[in-house]
Amino acid sequence: MFMAESMKKHIYEYDEIVVGSTLAALFYCYKNLRPLLFVGGAAPFIFEHFEEDFPFENVFFTNELHQINTPEGQISVGRKKLEIYNQLLFILSTSGLVPFSDKIEKIRLEEKQLRVITSRARTLLIKFNQLRVFPPDFVEGIKVKRVEKQPLRVLDYFKIISKKHSFDLIDAGDHFVDKIYFIESEQRKDVKHVVVISFLNSEEVESFDFSIIPLKYKLKATLEQSGIEKRDYDSHIKLDFIKREMKAQDIKHYKSEDIIIDTRNEREICQDQQQLMRSNLLGAYPWRLHHLLLDSNGMIR
Repeated sequence: MFMAESMKKHIYEYDEIVVGSTLAALFYCYKNLRPLLFVGGAAPFIFEHFEEDFPFENVFFTNELHQINTPEGQISVGRKKLEIYNQLLFILSTSGLVPFSDKIEKIRLEEKQLRVITSRARTLLIKFNQLRVFPPDFVEGIKVKRVEKQPLRVLDYFKIISKKHSFDLIDAGDHFVDKIYFIESEQRKDVKHVVVISFLNSEEVESFDFSIIPLKYKLKATLEQSGIEKRDYDSHIKLDFIKREMKAQDIKHYKSEDIIIDTRNEREICQDQQQLMRSNLLGAYPWRLHHLLLDSNGMIR
């Protein structure tokens, strides 16, 4: 990597620059020691875990297995994705591989350079030999060739009041209420929230049949069928709606010959052995920082 700056024009130059904020992007930059133009909005959810066989050994991390309680029994999962995400972002930032922190608001591709606008309306020009993007939605100026429409991932958040139970997950398996996750409230540890995951197309999202009111009826029925009970002094399980989030999942194919559109997920990035050189990587600052400052739980010593 090389970088040069002009104080007047704010021009930076890199051999390879990466754009994105997904776990795959962070793993790639950590593994290959590449600078990252970080654009927020792609952090994992608090309830998401890695698989128990995720290849952490390829990046010299350790996996820690946890048990998720469901009505059908326990499920073994790996570490929380958000924990690893924050750990990787900390290491990359401390290593100087997130050169503009989280201040980037807009990125536009203009031939062989990027025009970057920061939160203080500062304009930066970045020249590169190679540009890698995870995914290209973050960059304006990349032309879309075609789009494969996919259902929206819909997340509905509720506060739940019921008898205590030990469930972490209910797998309902329907496109309207597919999975139900139980998480602690950020304000009160004794209060549970539920996150309901559904997969709805644009027409369904606009339909009353898939709105919050029918969702609450279906959610209550699913909870009761799974063995969750109301409190003795309540007439029913109480559900207070908090918010709805929708995540687009369309598959876009781009017209691009000069940049790398990297569609690999974090598992594929970690399994790629092409550039993994143990001696060189362990001698690099980000890798040493991981081993010297962080324990296996991702906590600073």
